[in-house]
Amino acid sequence: MIGWLGRLTLGYWVRSIKLIDMLRDKKNEILDFGVTSLGLGSVIQQLRKAAGISQEELGRLIHVHQTAVCRIERNQQSLSPEQLFILSKHFDIKLDSLFAGRIDFSKIALRFDQPLPFPKRYRKHLNSKVREVLPILYFASEIKGPGFLKDLLHEHSLNEALFINPDMQIGANVKLDLLRYLLSHQILDQVNFAELIDQTRKKHIHGFLDPVYQTQTAALPLLQLWILNSHHYDTNFKYSIEDLSSNQLDLSISPNDHMKDLNYKDELFGDFLCRYTKTFLSHFPQYIQKNSLLVRESECHYRGAKQCIYTMSVA
Repeated sequence: MIGWLGRLTLGYWVRSIKLIDMLRDKKNEILDFGVTSLGLGSVIQQLRKAAGISQEELGRLIHVHQTAVCRIERNQQSLSPEQLFILSKHFDIKLDSLFAGRIDFSKIALRFDQPLPFPKRYRKHLNSKVREVLPILYFASEIKGPGFLKDLLHEHSLNEALFINPDMQIGANVKLDLLRYLLSHQILDQVNFAELIDQTRKKHIHGFLDPVYQTQTAALPLLQLWILNSHHYDTNFKYSIEDLSSNQLDLSISPNDHMKDLNYKDELFGDFLCRYTKTFLSHFPQYIQKNSLLVRESECHYRGAKQCIYTMSVA
């Protein structure tokens, strides 16, 4: 008879093999969130770099030569279940998270006493989350193609694997710099602005909140629910409901303290973030196939006021 330890070990091997088969058969489908399609090797490479470990050191850890690690990171060689188990234990990552690439590389860097895995400019003001940046990446990929997206991230010294985990914190300047690039190169303009807003309603961006949103049957309750959870999306601004009735919602939006150090109202941006926010809020009810809300602005932070105040009402 197989003891409890044997059953546990056997269960681990079976589960690992199933995960490996799923990864192979579905061509890394679980790693493809529309931003880019990455292999497990690319995730392991970013994991190694975040921990400050060389290919030789990683090779010693999983008992292979450095050249084998190189092939693994290029997705040219697979890992055995035993090697995957070693990696999950060494980096304290669940196997599911390793396969899906949903790793908080910032926490890995801190655990191994390494600099955060971003350029120096993006290590400051870690007040944003990856989910704030994803609509921009989806938009860039759809408008210009995956090749352009890869070049765009490379232009800003950012690795694609950093954008798989939507809950990882990232510097607020990442979103601003990517938008600034798209605007300055006229890739994002008034003609396709609505397409960027459309990307904000992708299910992956909303994660566990998606099924909650789907239970809503009216536009204003849906928007109220988003505002109550706005800290999951936008930590650069504070959203507060000032008044609420059956057909109207008054909302104030004010910048958090760290925003005074960021250049988000320069000549290029102007009131872009204001227009972006108003359009997003107005169109968010389309998440549940409801009509857009009417927006009336009584104060505008981008025109000198301390905050923006919007009145959202049902058409």
